Amino acid sequence: MAPFENFVPAVAQALQQRVAKPECPLCKQSQWVINDVPVSAPVFEKTGEIKFPGSAMPLAALICRNCGYTALISLGALGMLKPNAAAPAATAASAATNGE
Repeated sequence: MAPFENFVPAVAQALQQRVAKPECPLCKQSQWVINDVPVSAPVFEKTGEIKFPGSAMPLAALICRNCGYTALISLGALGMLKPNAAAPAATAASAATNGE
């Protein structure tokens, strides 16, 4: 099975459980397409520096078919991330900053 074979139906189902009928904030239409694979946004340090290479926030991209507005929805908030998926990297980074 391809890694993202069920991604679009899973995002659609998660959104249907949380939002009755999402409306585009620009054109007020409800005609969305879900990107076939997740996208990501870099995570910044509190200093303003980008953690690179490093952390990224996994997101689902919803694109309005009418005007192209793109909404980014957190996969974590949708409950679509595996528990402790980032734990080893986070633990290693923590150990490195603590001098272990």
